[in-house]
Amino acid sequence: MTPADAADRARWATVAAREDDAMRRVTRALWVLTVLSVTYGSWYPLQFARPASLHAAWSHMLFDAGWWEGTGDVLANVMLFVPLGALTWRLLGHTGMRRWRRLALVLAGGFAFGFALQVGQLWLPRRWPQLSDAVWNTLGLLLGIGAAPALRGPLRRVAGIGRSPHRAGLLATALWLALAWWPLVPVLNRGQLRWAWHELQRGVELSAGSIVVPALSVAAVLHLLRDVPWRGAAAVALPVLGMLGPFVFSKHPSPAAPLAGWLLGTLLGALSWQLAPRRGDQLLAAAASAALLAAGLLPWAWSATAAGWSWIPLHDTLAEQRVARTLALGWQLFGCALVMIATRRLGLRPAVSASALVLALLALELAQRWMPAQRAEVTPLLLPLLCLLVLRVVAPGAGAR
Repeated sequence: MTPADAADRARWATVAAREDDAMRRVTRALWVLTVLSVTYGSWYPLQFARPASLHAAWSHMLFDAGWWEGTGDVLANVMLFVPLGALTWRLLGHTGMRRWRRLALVLAGGFAFGFALQVGQLWLPRRWPQLSDAVWNTLGLLLGIGAAPALRGPLRRVAGIGRSPHRAGLLATALWLALAWWPLVPVLNRGQLRWAWHELQRGVELSAGSIVVPALSVAAVLHLLRDVPWRGAAAVALPVLGMLGPFVFSKHPSPAAPLAGWLLGTLLGALSWQLAPRRGDQLLAAAASAALLAAGLLPWAWSATAAGWSWIPLHDTLAEQRVARTLALGWQLFGCALVMIATRRLGLRPAVSASALVLALLALELAQRWMPAQRAEVTPLLLPLLCLLVLRVVAPGAGAR
């Protein structure tokens, strides 16, 4: 082997090791999110209370509950653990463990996890714990193990985002499109198309809410896309793609409502390309922080008495007006992501910026207890932590610009 061949082999080995490391990070992050989601879904609404007779409730869970509570309930318990089984299998595959040991560990650990969830439901009056649920969960684990090889391609593509030099702009664009098209329920029929076309012909709505937030969001995305070769095409495509939402997705506002803001944001984004990158990042961090503050304090109306505080994540969001409240929460997530991306480029560690955001949002939520138009809850405090997790997965080594 010549020295050149040895150097090429070493270089390709380094690339392969980096790809494997990126896939492990993505798999680990998805596994954590899956465990948290399954736990939250199993214990929602998190209103714990001691049962009248713990012994009777325990006996009923183990011996008296039926094994088939309906096709829908069984399918839900099976499908809930399919992604957990697939991700756990792939996560343990990086350890070099033998297949039979990995199989035993996934099934035993998954059954223990499902059983623990059922035990926790003994203290939830609205839930009906059953041993059969843990058994059906185990069947879902087996299906997930069978589907695990099919995850290699998608996981590799997701991990590839972390190696792209334009990852921040790509992620921001994907999140912006998801929010612009919310609630992402496709409806393709003539009635939907006629309604959207009629709304578009009515003209553009001019108001602070329909201009400021859309303009800032588009300008922020275009600033993060300043280094991509197709940034000019992106500046034209964003407003066009945003207007497609009402034509394709149900429960969507008028296509003309944010159009003026998107067009203004396109202009602001193009102007930001003329600034020095560091100055643009400073303006992005300041604008995103101001938008988060304004969203929490407007409308400016105060009450003499303090309202309650909801400490259950997503409780108020899922209680009523789910589409509108989830969309507002998504824009908060978008704002937190912009602040953390910009401050990271300015040299601030993501953990520091996430901690500062949590403290700022906590103060904001506490102030909202005296604001009748707002609802104080714990959910926004979790958004910076979610952003921190995503940044550590897709860009673990990125530093200041």
